[in-house]
Amino acid sequence: MGLAYADASSTILLYKTGLLDAFTDAWNPAWSRGVFTELTCPGYPGENRFTALADRGRVRILTPEPVPSSGCKTWPDRNRMDLGEYETLCLYLHNREGFILADDKKAARFCLDAGIPFINALLVPKLLYFAGRMDANSASRKTQDLSREGRYSDRIHEKARALDQDDLAFFIKEMRPCP
Repeated sequence: MGLAYADASSTILLYKTGLLDAFTDAWNPAWSRGVFTELTCPGYPGENRFTALADRGRVRILTPEPVPSSGCKTWPDRNRMDLGEYETLCLYLHNREGFILADDKKAARFCLDAGIPFINALLVPKLLYFAGRMDANSASRKTQDLSREGRYSDRIHEKARALDQDDLAFFIKEMRPCP
């Protein structure tokens, strides 16, 4: 089972919609050091909860290794995205396992271009439903909550609705076994 490298915006959305525990139960989440710093900034929503998850080992905090020398086209351009998204992508590229949870448009575009498996937070309830970890009504409610909290375009909503269990099989396979 691989890691689920999550960015700060996705993690905050999961926290605000009450999906953070379900996410950390279902996958093996990891935050980059930059993402953890962003999540635990004093006064930010959930800062104590994020610290507690890390302290209890429910989320791994990883420090990205240095990026290879310039000229390597498979690495993101640091100047084009926030530190958290950049570090999240670098963690995946160093380890080449698992997937990325990102709601940042630039990170998603990089994942598409580089062939990196990724989802956004909007798909988490659907995945939990497909895996039998959430009933249909709860998944629908949580998807609506994410729609209200997140900044998803109509195109992203349409794409998320169109994805079926076969399309998302990789992410379901990456889940931890049910306790």
